[in-house]
Amino acid sequence: MKDLKSILLQFFPEEAFLKSPKKKEKGRAFSIKPEKGEAAVGIDLEAIDHWPQNEKRCDALFLCWLPERNEFLIVLVELKGNHREKALEQIRETRQILCRGTGSRFKSIHAAEQLAEFRSCGIEGHGKRLLGIIIGKKSLPIKAKEKADLYRKTGIIIQYKTGGMTGISCRELWRHADGTSD
Repeated sequence: MKDLKSILLQFFPEEAFLKSPKKKEKGRAFSIKPEKGEAAVGIDLEAIDHWPQNEKRCDALFLCWLPERNEFLIVLVELKGNHREKALEQIRETRQILCRGTGSRFKSIHAAEQLAEFRSCGIEGHGKRLLGIIIGKKSLPIKAKEKADLYRKTGIIIQYKTGGMTGISCRELWRHADGTSD
């Protein structure tokens, strides 16, 4: 399979790519440790200077791929202090920008040329599966009804963790997205 980063360079600027699939900020952290055969790429969304003005964004985007799946998983991560609502809003708005794009300044991840590049590598996109992870300073649980409403309206599956989520494999993230993880 072609390197995920080389495909994504058509979409995101080089300077936005994280050196490894991890993001850390103010004592909170998220990192992926791909197992054999898995692929993961991290993108620091705050490093994108052409993000649409007045549009919110979360801290990072990660793409995970497993050899037995023909689609990748998009993981949007927000490292947040105490403002759960603000974190949910940032994840929702990031999803909107990624899906619809903004014309010449920011291409949609669903743009025909982007999808063609993924398909040339045997990847059919993200299968409308998007995992939003909020890493908070303290426990601010999200109610089941709120999670269900967000999923129904946007297709985002939300996970909330206190402190961090580190060293997680792509396979485990897929289990979260499939609803088969604790």
